[in-house]
Amino acid sequence: MMLFTHAKRALITNFIRIKRADKNIYRNVFLLKQLGTSNSLFFFGQKNNLFSTVSYRFAKKPKSSKNKKKTDEQQPADAEETVTLNIKDYQKNVACEMNEILELHKKKINESKMGLSNPKIFDKLMVGSSKFVDVATTTTKGRNMFIVTVFDPSNTKNVISAILGSGMNLNPERLPDNEQQLKISLPPVTSESRNKLAKELKRIFEDFKNTNKSGSLSSVRSKYMKDLKEFDQKNQDVKKCIQEVEKIHKDFVSKLHEQFKQAEKNIMK
Repeated sequence: MMLFTHAKRALITNFIRIKRADKNIYRNVFLLKQLGTSNSLFFFGQKNNLFSTVSYRFAKKPKSSKNKKKTDEQQPADAEETVTLNIKDYQKNVACEMNEILELHKKKINESKMGLSNPKIFDKLMVGSSKFVDVATTTTKGRNMFIVTVFDPSNTKNVISAILGSGMNLNPERLPDNEQQLKISLPPVTSESRNKLAKELKRIFEDFKNTNKSGSLSSVRSKYMKDLKEFDQKNQDVKKCIQEVEKIHKDFVSKLHEQFKQAEKNIMK
């Protein structure tokens, strides 16, 4: 803090740390005090965020009975925040996060919809201490067959063991003229397999809709609603923002449900 005197007037520079919502935002605040005049606040280096206006009131330091010397210093009392919400930016952020979840849901159900006919079903298997994708690749042949190509012939037996132990009830067979390739016949689609897949799609839909884990529409809604609870619920901007978040959430739940119903319809044909 630096003190300058000029014509019996003093300029005092203080730095104030402000804690906001669920993260710390630090602003350098200059408190300019002129004797006999009102206080003023000047902000610099402000980080862009959705909440803008902040006002503070200041109170004099309590006098000490041991030290009766007059002081020109004042310390900030309890801070009161006047919040102005940028509703458009808030809406944009909520919609952006929910749209990402919608795209992930679409990708997930498309992969699951393929069921055992998805050539990526082995990708998460481990072949010894190696990942399946590091030792082999899978392609489709016709509608009911996979061809697995092993990069190194010495790994062929290990790949066969990994597939047999996966619990997928698939039986890899070596091609007689190629030690590095395996053929895998896929079981025919039945009503039972369709119903099983429909249940799996329903589970995926519910996960993306309702779970409290990150990656669901419900988790995004909760995060932003928790943010808004930090502010005056009687403030008209806050009320409007809450309504918009609820509306956006409802719209994306409808879109998510449409994706699920369309996928379910396709597999039940």
